Amino acid sequence: MQKGEIQLTRIEILLFSLKGESTLCVESKDGNIDTFAYELFTKFDHIIDEKNHSIILNGIQENNTKTKLSIAEIINKYSQKMPQINKLNTFLNKLDENEKFCTIVLSRKLTQEESYKLGCKLMSLNMPDFDIAKHLQQSNELFKNIWDNYNLISTNVEKKIVLANQIRKNVYVVSVEKVYRQVQHLKMKHMQYQKH
Repeated sequence: MQKGEIQLTRIEILLFSLKGESTLCVESKDGNIDTFAYELFTKFDHIIDEKNHSIILNGIQENNTKTKLSIAEIINKYSQKMPQINKLNTFLNKLDENEKFCTIVLSRKLTQEESYKLGCKLMSLNMPDFDIAKHLQQSNELFKNIWDNYNLISTNVEKKIVLANQIRKNVYVVSVEKVYRQVQHLKMKHMQYQKH
């Protein structure tokens, strides 16, 4: 190791799709995991920044044969020492062929709003008719005050609509168009609750 270099002892990667998400966390108690991180990152779509001696993982990935074979290689190599990397295969197997998904090296947990916008981005990539600008504008108008007061549980369009649980303050969202009236009702109910 050269002077000034930092040894990597922990990485946390969020795999995010319209069908769900998974977090892969790998730590080393007895040394660094630079080699593993390098091999893992190069299995995904990436850019090598030679000037800064770093690998930049592209945020948007595609679940195709090349990706699956690359991930299978690293799983075969490291799964005995790091069984949690099997999550990669489990995650990819839930996706359709050529479905887009995100990989994010986490330094902090994503906010609800960031997760929602990421889901919208993936919807625009996986569904050609999805108008992301219109959807984000409508959701910003609709959810302006909801992000801070409620815990958004899901943006998965395949999930059932359940709008409010007053005790836990959870909101389940399917789409802006389908929930507009229910959210208006929820806002009124919330205002009534605050008055008491």
